[in-house]
Amino acid sequence: MKFAAVISPFDWAWFFGAWGKPAASIVLDRLHWAGVRKIYLRVRQCQCYYPSKADMPGIHFWTPQNCVAEGSWGTKGHEWQWWPQAYDFNTYDAPRLFIDRAHELGMEAYAWLEQAEAHGHGWESRFSREHPELLTRNRDRQVVNGNLSFAYPEAIEFRLAILREMLEYRFDGIAIDFQKGGDHRNPRVDADGTYYAHYDPPVIEAFQRQTGRDPFTIPNSDPDWLRFRANYVTEFLRQARALQKWLQPQQDFGVMGIPKGKPMPAKVVRSSTDHSSASAATAPAAGPLEGNLEDHDTWTAEGLIDFLVTTPLAQQTTPYDPEVYRSIIRGARSHLQGPCRLRLWQLAWGASSERVQEMVHAAATIAEDEGVEEVVFFQAISFEDARWSKSEVTWNALRNAIADVSGRPQDKVAPPEPWRLR
Repeated sequence: MKFAAVISPFDWAWFFGAWGKPAASIVLDRLHWAGVRKIYLRVRQCQCYYPSKADMPGIHFWTPQNCVAEGSWGTKGHEWQWWPQAYDFNTYDAPRLFIDRAHELGMEAYAWLEQAEAHGHGWESRFSREHPELLTRNRDRQVVNGNLSFAYPEAIEFRLAILREMLEYRFDGIAIDFQKGGDHRNPRVDADGTYYAHYDPPVIEAFQRQTGRDPFTIPNSDPDWLRFRANYVTEFLRQARALQKWLQPQQDFGVMGIPKGKPMPAKVVRSSTDHSSASAATAPAAGPLEGNLEDHDTWTAEGLIDFLVTTPLAQQTTPYDPEVYRSIIRGARSHLQGPCRLRLWQLAWGASSERVQEMVHAAATIAEDEGVEEVVFFQAISFEDARWSKSEVTWNALRNAIADVSGRPQDKVAPPEPWRLR
């Protein structure tokens, strides 16, 4: 069993002031010491964690200019002190620094490439602000902020431009994430867990021409209408795969996708500018295709992905249930119609030392029994004394558990030097 962790370099800067080249060493040296041998680096979070030419490099994140929505995260007063102007990704090339340090340590470095153009309410990409006409609409004809439609060529070209920048970094692999992030005030999922958006003029007109049916007069869950919308996402993935094969044919290429039952911000949510109110209510996704237009069957039948990281249910943060693991894994595997390696995304936020040990041992038994090759912890900062989760420091628990399940003797190498911003 292999263990990996996702890393958001901006979170480490936010919580602990870990910035620039020292940040890469601080984070990766600690993960390597604990026994983690692969990272998935968040390369953008609606703004880029590198000096991008395709979109805005992250800078001055939560300022009045960036937080345009009343009551959004950065307008509550106490956060202002956390964002010095030095946090500027025009000069901090996180992918380059993390790739280089990971390779020095013998670790693999993957790009974690989100497709959402928002992270919170009012914190959006420059491209989506400049091109609101390219944002998707839901069945209520509401604009779903931060979610570009897959029906517009300009939006596809933008996504491919970001992907091209990632390919030029020569990561060991790239994971395209279709479900993380977004502005949840206007829902993407209805109360039954079925995808509620992509009611965009080009999609509606094409469907009417082909079928003679009006999407607004048939159920949101109509199988033909669902698959018609999903075809736009699949066509983007075809183009992404072709670009990867052309520029980096040896690179590992896959997706972070949802399983059936994944809690998603739902139609039962009322519009709100308050983050906690806007995203508090969810509905279990009806399935990858039904819940998020992810056609895993077609993707794997056509060889569009080499691997799938399936995300967990909320119950996995509560005391461990073997059947939860098995149901997620088997459900995800049922949609693999061609060669595709399966990986499991494991929530680690707020986990105690005991819970960390439990998660690692579960992965080494059930996940391995079910043919999962890797467990991906979300995320690396969760093992630190994070202000966000108020968790205990659990690096030792992670290291001990990985050594235990790997069957290797525990050495006495000291952990990396402790550090703190304050």
